[in-house]
Amino acid sequence: MTTALIFDVFGTLLHFKDDERPEHPWQVLAAFLDRHGSTVSVDEIRGIRDASVERHFAVAADVYPDIDMRLVYRELVDAALPGHPDRDSLAEEAAWEFRVAATEYRSVYAGAHSALAELGKRYRLAIASNTQRVYTERELAAESLDDFFEVIVFSSDVERVKPEPLLLERTLSELDVAARDALYIGDNPHDDYVAATAAGIPVILLRHEAPYDAAELGVPRSIPIATDYDSLLALIDERA
Repeated sequence: MTTALIFDVFGTLLHFKDDERPEHPWQVLAAFLDRHGSTVSVDEIRGIRDASVERHFAVAADVYPDIDMRLVYRELVDAALPGHPDRDSLAEEAAWEFRVAATEYRSVYAGAHSALAELGKRYRLAIASNTQRVYTERELAAESLDDFFEVIVFSSDVERVKPEPLLLERTLSELDVAARDALYIGDNPHDDYVAATAAGIPVILLRHEAPYDAAELGVPRSIPIATDYDSLLALIDERA
């Protein structure tokens, strides 16, 4: 019997796009550090952060690795503001300033809040998503989504990304729920379907945009596909 629902974030709960390539987010990051006493240029900031990311990925020992960007931002603060007494908190604020500046759009999909409120009466709710805690913890809070979920696990917490199943296995462990008693809800026919299947968790794909057909998505026709939160609720009820 299904007792827990585990959700992806981007493409499932949040309609989101960011772009770190333009100069603007780097200017914002440099300006933030400058306000705290840094004299490091925009180009130097970019080089320091990029080099730190490369170093962390270089030592990752998995096919589908992730890193914890909190460590990267701490190293950036160490380089720009050596010995700063509030290094960790400053690094978190720097990360958020950069993320906001790099975000092109972010909104909650229609019906998500009401669906989660209804589902939360009958199921334990959790999140397992390929993203950084230093960014998405605040993004969920900003969109009034965080309080719906009992357990939230991000790929940065386990330093692995889907389609590897470790992220979902950690979430099951924190919920203390067997895979057969959970249901994973995500949008990605590769990352979400493959990871859930590897973890032994039944899956529903929630597709807010085309393609919607199982054959086009490359998944078995037995996989349920919802196209909005109303149809998701109906599919979950069918499994109850």
